[in-house]
Amino acid sequence: MATAAAHQPYGTAEDTDGTGAYERAFDAAVAADERIEPRDWMPDAYR
Repeated sequence: MATAAAHQPYGTAEDTDGTGAYERAFDAAVAADERIEPRDWMPDAYR
């Protein structure tokens, strides 16, 4: 069972390469076919 905390990594929201840690974690969760909860962080375009 995934929790919202699993989709909210520590660190900065924006890295030097322009890809944020939150966005990378979100993309990894989607790629792994994990359940995305409404309160999990997600890009605005996904909402």
